[in-house]
Amino acid sequence: MIALRKNTILHTGLALLTMLGACRPTPTTTSSNQGSQFSGDEVLFTVDGEVVPREEFLYVFEKNAINREESDLKAELDEYLELYINFKLKVMEAEKLGYPERQSFQQEFSQYRDQLAQSYLTDNEATDKLVKEAYQRLQQEVNASHILIQVGDKAPPADTLAAYQKIMDLRRRIVEEGESFGDVAAEASEDPSAERNQGDLGYFSALQMVYPFENAAYTTPVGDVSLPIRTRFGYHLVKVNDRRPSAGKIQVSHIMIRATEGQPESEMEAAKKKIDDIYRQLEEGGNWFELCRQFSEDINTKSRGGILPWFGSGEMVLPFEEAAFALSEAGDVSQPVQTAYGWHIIRLEEKQGLQPFDQLQPELKKRITRDSRSEITQQAFIDRLMKDNQLEENPDVLAQVRLQADSTLMLGTWVAPDDASLLSQTLFSLGGGDAVFEVGDFFSYAVAKQGNSPYQDAGQYMQALYERYREDELLEYEKAHLADKYEDYRYLVKEYRDGILLFQLMDEKIWSQAVSDTAGLRQYFEAHRQDYRWNSRALATILNAADTKILDEAQRFVTLGKYPTALRDQNASYAGVVRIIGDNQRKVLNEAINLLVNDPTSVAAVVAKPSDTDSAGYKSLIQYFTERGIDAARIEVSFDNAAEQGLTLSVWSKRAKAMEGYFNQDSPLNLVVKSGLFEQDDEPVLQQVKWKTSADGTPQRVNWDNRNFAVFIQDIQPGKDKMLSEVRGAVISDYQDHLEKAWLQELRNKYRVQLNDEAWEAVYQAYDLD
Repeated sequence: MIALRKNTILHTGLALLTMLGACRPTPTTTSSNQGSQFSGDEVLFTVDGEVVPREEFLYVFEKNAINREESDLKAELDEYLELYINFKLKVMEAEKLGYPERQSFQQEFSQYRDQLAQSYLTDNEATDKLVKEAYQRLQQEVNASHILIQVGDKAPPADTLAAYQKIMDLRRRIVEEGESFGDVAAEASEDPSAERNQGDLGYFSALQMVYPFENAAYTTPVGDVSLPIRTRFGYHLVKVNDRRPSAGKIQVSHIMIRATEGQPESEMEAAKKKIDDIYRQLEEGGNWFELCRQFSEDINTKSRGGILPWFGSGEMVLPFEEAAFALSEAGDVSQPVQTAYGWHIIRLEEKQGLQPFDQLQPELKKRITRDSRSEITQQAFIDRLMKDNQLEENPDVLAQVRLQADSTLMLGTWVAPDDASLLSQTLFSLGGGDAVFEVGDFFSYAVAKQGNSPYQDAGQYMQALYERYREDELLEYEKAHLADKYEDYRYLVKEYRDGILLFQLMDEKIWSQAVSDTAGLRQYFEAHRQDYRWNSRALATILNAADTKILDEAQRFVTLGKYPTALRDQNASYAGVVRIIGDNQRKVLNEAINLLVNDPTSVAAVVAKPSDTDSAGYKSLIQYFTERGIDAARIEVSFDNAAEQGLTLSVWSKRAKAMEGYFNQDSPLNLVVKSGLFEQDDEPVLQQVKWKTSADGTPQRVNWDNRNFAVFIQDIQPGKDKMLSEVRGAVISDYQDHLEKAWLQELRNKYRVQLNDEAWEAVYQAYDLD
């Protein structure tokens, strides 16, 4: 109960008023302007002199009055005012008791405030644009090759220029002199794989390459070579070989025999023979799962049939990916495929196309925040903050700052100069001089952040530290002024603050006290026993069917006292004598296991031909179940000459509700089953039948509300007092309300509440109420 209340407070804001202020005592509110501090209608009321603005009340009312009754809006406003006053009284009490100074409050509030601020500290427009672009690109796959000349993104200008001239020379050889892109890549590319694959990257899609590279791949025409593209790895030339519609994603299983470069030739040959023999057995009808478990050398997947995670183009090594995507139907198996890791036999499990934009949008947004694209959205946001917050920099002072850098800065041992005239100079300001940042402030930051520099030039590194410092301060300044810029943020922060205060106070004063005060709880229960009584109750099973045919069959199962599940009479696909569980049966068998695990009353019924008694067919089925944790005592085996295809499997339950799965395979409304103790008002159909037991077990049947009912009443129990253990949760809730009412009255007496009639009249007028 307490956890539920906390969730309501922290995640629905001031909607908590309807819960925490459920009691509505007669207010001790002073409703007069005579002698008060009010002037005008801006202040709605005060609590012990603390002002509550009219606009604040209107904001929370609009936000939380979801089920508004326009015909009774005035009464709803009056009621909400009382709730809001109660809320403010409790917050006032928390503040007077020092809750805001508690470390637990400060930690929790700081966490929520920072989370809330994050949604305001990003460029949503730029993010949305990138999400749409990524989705458009995901509809195509690009086949490209590349040449890389490595140079770090923090390299000195001379190194960068040398790398650029080198890549341009390679491009000239390809574009102007007609040399093969693959040959040049194998010769000169600094991608270690180029010598082997001539720079061929195969097919890939959006969000698989760094963003500048992806841009080149999607904007360069097929057959052309791009101009040099700079990424954090260096300069690239990109040649687009082909484009095709997205192949979507697939899930496959594999059997793997390891064979890696550098192994002795004899071991390589042995691995090839082994994979070929496994493939031969599969072609002859061998069981995939058994062969995988016995022989696959992928230790992470062999015990579960070799299953791999879903993947798309560009996410697996090229030979594996090409063989996997060449498979067309679920269950198709590839010939042995060699990769750098060894030999694989691949089996297709499932394919899926690209999901609709609305479904994929949240995932794309997440991926973009982790992708190199995030640098674009972050920079767009920083650029906007510079403008909005009136950033004014002093380039002359920054030039002096850069001159103070030396090699010790990159080693992490730099000491800031002790020059008071320099330290006091302004580097930049924000808000038209509202916030001034001096050189000394930045030097303190640089001393703390220095070391492990990716730069080779000390001046460059000092400049980078300055830009990071400026960005950090811009973000902090923006965060500190969010409440001034965004009304929603201002009110939400206040809601979070007051909500956390309120939770901590209510937990100590009311909720935990009601739970721990066993004597008080018992006393309250005894004083209110008349509120906790059972009326006459029926022990009954109610069948609610779409037609009489379904009702007749369901009624028969109630009479039998055993109930079919969705698996009843589904053939386990055995053909004659089968010694190994076949992969084509796994889905049915695993569904049966799920039913048995989730319903302890259920049993599996296996029917075999008498000729199967000496075979391993039904025994292997029992073994399959027991290996997966099903007690053998819950598997019943019988023999019948009429059993089809060797074996049939059913799962039966002792729970009447279980047969819903059997009847509702075509429509979820074919049958609804309810069983238990019911008061007559609990189920409307009980008012349509006689309140009596069925002596011979025959149900009362009735056609009512366009449905067909059969009601089995096994027993009628007379009305009686409930025991505390039966209604403890409800009694605790009522006791909490009782304590809260008394406490609220104390707060009304303790703190003076004064309502501004003029402001309250303005609230009415805002809704055109007299």
